Amino acid sequence: MFSGKWAGPMHEREILSHASIDDWGRRVSAARARLRSDIRDDQLSPPTLEGAGWLEDLTLALEELQVAEEELHVQTEELSTSRALLEAEQARYRTLFEQAPVAYLVTDPQANITDANRVAVSLLGVDHDQLQGKPLAVFVSLAGRRAFRRRLNAFGQKDLEVGFRFRLRGRSGTKHNITASIGVVRDRRGIVTELRWLLADETASHRRERRVRSLNAELMARVEERTAELKRAMEAQEALARAAEAARRAAERASQEKSKLIAIVSHELRTPLAAMGGYAELLALGIRGPLNDAQRGDLQRIQEAQSYILRLVDDLVGFSKLETGHLRFDIGDVIVRDALEALVSLVRPQAANKGIIVDLILGESDAVVRADEERLRQIVLNLLANAIKFTPAQGHVRGTWSATEDTVLISIGDDGIGIPADKLELVFEPYVQLAVPRAARQTGSGLGLAISRDLARAMGGDLTASSSGEHGTVFTLRLPRSTRVPRSATAGE
Repeated sequence: MFSGKWAGPMHEREILSHASIDDWGRRVSAARARLRSDIRDDQLSPPTLEGAGWLEDLTLALEELQVAEEELHVQTEELSTSRALLEAEQARYRTLFEQAPVAYLVTDPQANITDANRVAVSLLGVDHDQLQGKPLAVFVSLAGRRAFRRRLNAFGQKDLEVGFRFRLRGRSGTKHNITASIGVVRDRRGIVTELRWLLADETASHRRERRVRSLNAELMARVEERTAELKRAMEAQEALARAAEAARRAAERASQEKSKLIAIVSHELRTPLAAMGGYAELLALGIRGPLNDAQRGDLQRIQEAQSYILRLVDDLVGFSKLETGHLRFDIGDVIVRDALEALVSLVRPQAANKGIIVDLILGESDAVVRADEERLRQIVLNLLANAIKFTPAQGHVRGTWSATEDTVLISIGDDGIGIPADKLELVFEPYVQLAVPRAARQTGSGLGLAISRDLARAMGGDLTASSSGEHGTVFTLRLPRSTRVPRSATAGE
């Protein structure tokens, strides 16, 4: 009886390996129900000696079956949870597969396509459904198919193939340079079941590389061209430098020769000029006898010519020393008022001969400048002489000064003909004399203002001119102010 009743359940237990977990649970529940029914039937039957033992065994088997059912229920729940997780993981990986920014393919061992993501579909130019079962080799360029198949046959020797390069041609005819990495999937027996392809389209990078090579070649050509230009420019610059050096040396030699010539000429001229002046003075004193008015007029013109030539020689010597930097300066404190009063007194007789009034408008009494006193006198005396020279008879010459915290300005103005604005700087150029109608008969070397400005700048100042252009000109000498408080004889009066 025991063996006959377990035949069904035992047979069912053997085939459960091919049934689902849910079906297995239903079969266990049915077997337990039949077992309980058998127990009830046996309990209703009259007890016998044989039935006492097997009833206990059957009850124990039922309890064990209940325990097995509970364990199976727990395993079923765990398996359901694992299945849900697996399905979620599969969905996630499918999403990653589809949305990957590179082309992914899955093929069988013969490279027949079984799956492709959207980038691969776009690359090949064929709908996803039409790719199923299509050989990947048909998309390989004709020239590379034989090498592709030969390389494909060797994939089973290792699990990963990296750097497999071939040229792919899409359905639209677009060609792509592909570098593939292939993962080999095997079953438990080691037999290759599928190939997983990662296709990197390097067409753009190849195009960029070609562009870079082209640009590099162009750049190298430009660099070579520019290098040649720079070389020529450097050679030309070196030639110019050599020419400039030769010109500088020639200029130095010419300057030295000019200085020597001026020194010789000045020396040779000073001697006869001094003698001329001495004899003229003797004649003026009447030592050689009395002079009539005509003779005195001639003698005066001789003395004026002698003085003019002597000033011209002095100007040439002074300008030469300024150019060569050989002029020495003895910088000290000079009281402006004392210096100007002395110079105005010196030129007033000359101005009076033309009926010109020379006024000194007093400025700040304690103004003291840092300058070489002799050079300061030379500058101001030249400005006063020019003002008297170019001022018409019965005109007016004015001198004044003003001071700031660190500068003293000495101004000499006249009411003669003015200087055009575009000529104000020109008057300071050496050997330049403006064509002024009223002064057409005035003589001079054209060096006075040039020397005066150079002297002013050498002492840390400057000399400038201003004019209305039609009437009157003002020359302004700017010099550094001294911080010393002056002790002037004039101030003490």
